[in-house]
Amino acid sequence: MRWAVPVAALLFLGCSDDGGTDSGGDAADNGGTADEADGASDEAEDDVGTEASTTNGTTDTDTDSGTGTDTDTSTGTDTDTSTGTDTDTSTGTDTDTTGDGDTDTTGDGDTDTTGDGDTDTTGDGDTDESTTGEPVEPWLLSVNNQTKQLLKINLADASTVALCTMDTNAGYPSSTFGLDGVLYGSNNSNQTLDIIDPCTCEWETVGPTNFGSIPGITANGIELQSLYGVSTSADVLITLSTMTGAGTEVGPLGEDFHYSGTTWATPISGLYAINDLSNSVYDVDPITGVATPLALIDTPIDSVGIEWHPQTEELYFCTNAGGSSRLYALNPEDGHATLIGDLPHNCNNLAAPWVPVACVDEVPW
Repeated sequence: MRWAVPVAALLFLGCSDDGGTDSGGDAADNGGTADEADGASDEAEDDVGTEASTTNGTTDTDTDSGTGTDTDTSTGTDTDTSTGTDTDTSTGTDTDTTGDGDTDTTGDGDTDTTGDGDTDTTGDGDTDESTTGEPVEPWLLSVNNQTKQLLKINLADASTVALCTMDTNAGYPSSTFGLDGVLYGSNNSNQTLDIIDPCTCEWETVGPTNFGSIPGITANGIELQSLYGVSTSADVLITLSTMTGAGTEVGPLGEDFHYSGTTWATPISGLYAINDLSNSVYDVDPITGVATPLALIDTPIDSVGIEWHPQTEELYFCTNAGGSSRLYALNPEDGHATLIGDLPHNCNNLAAPWVPVACVDEVPW
């Protein structure tokens, strides 16, 4: 059985996750109609607002007492009251509601006129809403590999709330949401790709990766039924099938990666990665696998999780350097890390949602 969260919009923006270690034990511990003339109608309007409409041989004269609104029905009815307004939006109005007239209300993301008429929140990346209509504060998920709890992390201050507890002894050095809303975990104990239900913490195995433990798995912005991952044992970028779990090599990283994390990022249509050996952030080419260093990170890195968030459009990472686990925002251009707050667990994995996840969105802090 697969658990998939309903897709409100597949935002091929890009996101992903994280890191830890490639060893079986370390990761667990560090763990979106124009006005048109009727084909049978010839309309002429004088300067004072009188409109003559001929339809199928029948001539109607409509008098408009306004100065700029035409009332046209093509059926001989002088006033259209079907919508409760003075404007006929079915066949011949001055207001264009399909994208090529005066007022466009069907695709710019400003005003949603297809539902309740309030605000369009499906695809502009501004503010998501819960099923209750309340704004959803951005969050990340992380598996606490010590308590096996799934934690919801507040991006404002790094405060957390436990959602549920997994019935497993396995460690997950990396987790990520696919673009379709499915939550995946890299199981370092069984060396498999797993699916985790964020609502209940139930999990199932997809299949072996064939590359051992993968400490950095992330969404694939190029192919829906695939994830990206970094194999630190082979120092290569791989893809992982979400149907079988099997990994396929993309290409060598060109660097020795140890504790690491990887995330898909829409702005670069590619991948960011962190490597503790160089204490640096990298741009990883999704086609060749080559990792290009971007900047030294100005805070020490140990085991690490990294994630680009599609709602805030920022890069985040957690690390356990110095004996304390903390959440940071990261500028990949200059390596500056901004401390958000302390975390209660040895964080080495982060996952950001691409689509609404109601059972998580509505859990209060």
